[in-house]
Amino acid sequence: MATALAPRVYGLDAICAAALQAAGGEDAAQFARRLFGRVADKDLAAASADQRAAASNALLAFARRRLPGVAKVRVFNPTAGVHGFESRHTIVQIVNDDMPFLVDSLTVELTRRRLGLHLIIHPVLAVRRDPSGRLLDLGAPTEVPDGVLESFIHAEVDRQSDPERLAALEDDLRRVLGDVRHAVTDWRAMHGKIEEVLGE
Repeated sequence: MATALAPRVYGLDAICAAALQAAGGEDAAQFARRLFGRVADKDLAAASADQRAAASNALLAFARRRLPGVAKVRVFNPTAGVHGFESRHTIVQIVNDDMPFLVDSLTVELTRRRLGLHLIIHPVLAVRRDPSGRLLDLGAPTEVPDGVLESFIHAEVDRQSDPERLAALEDDLRRVLGDVRHAVTDWRAMHGKIEEVLGE
């Protein structure tokens, strides 16, 4: 009697299955689906499902603790032993309060440095954290109605092998995020003042 073969899993489903298998938790598979859910198939196919899953798990682990108002930024060349995957590109991962102009500002800085941008993913998720910043829950705003919106960014740029260049890029991206935060805060305050004046 012939044995029926299990159907092969491709694309996003394969990434989610690999994330679940590697991390051992359903939250890893759900996060991978939210992270890569809007990425074109041709971009997903630029790396293996295992690589994509490990990158997702690495970002989720990076996001496990974050204090409000503090941007988490890291720029690194992943290794299998440390991050669970390898890439021909340098990886940028960011977790930050959601606000306007984030992706545009980061892209401008990467362009200024003449770095090719091969992939950038930017889901916005509702997040609940305890007072120490530990992640308690995340999902769509409808799934976590009492959550605060946070931006999760995974980008892949031209590979940088010099540790000093990696550190400088990380510092500059952190500075850019600080500039965006100040600009948005000032804009909201100014907008509120204008509405107050118009209402008098």
